[in-house]
Amino acid sequence: SGAICEGLVYLHGINIVHGDLKGANVLIAQDGTPMLADFGNASLDISNPTLGFTQNDTKPGISVRWAAPELFDEGTSLPTMAGDIYSLGMTILETFTSEIPFPDKADRSVLVHVLLQKKIPTRPEKFIPTKSIDGNKLWAILTKCWSYDPKSRPSARAVWHEMESITSINLKEIEDNAEEGSKGGSDRNKKQDKE
Repeated sequence: SGAICEGLVYLHGINIVHGDLKGANVLIAQDGTPMLADFGNASLDISNPTLGFTQNDTKPGISVRWAAPELFDEGTSLPTMAGDIYSLGMTILETFTSEIPFPDKADRSVLVHVLLQKKIPTRPEKFIPTKSIDGNKLWAILTKCWSYDPKSRPSARAVWHEMESITSINLKEIEDNAEEGSKGGSDRNKKQDKE
C-alpha cells in the first residue's frame, strides 16, 4: 500500500490527477513493486493555467465503488486530487482484504449507501483488528480518506507518511493473555492465603 501512496504522491506533485485509482489499475512489476496504470481519466490540475487546454465534453468513466461522492454531483464531476485520496482509501482497503469495496452490495446499493446515507465501508475486523497495535491507526487513516467533505481529506503525502509506519505484524490481533494471567495469579494468591 505504501508504494501505491508513493506513486500518487509523485503524480500529485506534478499536478496530475489519476481519476480512476483502484486495485485493478495497479500493476505489479516482476520485483513485486506496485505501479499505477490506466491513465484514461487522468487530468492536469492547474489552478492558474498559463496554457490553454481544449475542454472535453465527455465525462470520464466512473468506478462506483472507488469514486468520491462529489464525482456524482451535477456540474462538478471532474476528477480531483481530493477524489484520488478517497479512491486511495478504497484501494488500500482492497489491498488488505483482497475484496472490492462494499463486496456485499450491488453498484446501485453502493450509490445509495455512500451518496444518500453518507456511509463508509464496514471495518473488516479480520484484516484490520481493533485489538492490534496498528489497526486503529490504519482505520483512522482510511476514514479520513473517505471524509464526505473533500477539503477534510489528507494529502497523498500525509497518507503515505502514515502508511509507512504500519506493519503487517502490528496488524495481528493481540490476545488477552494479560487478563487471563491476572485471573490465574489471583487464584494462586487465594490458594496461598488459604494455606
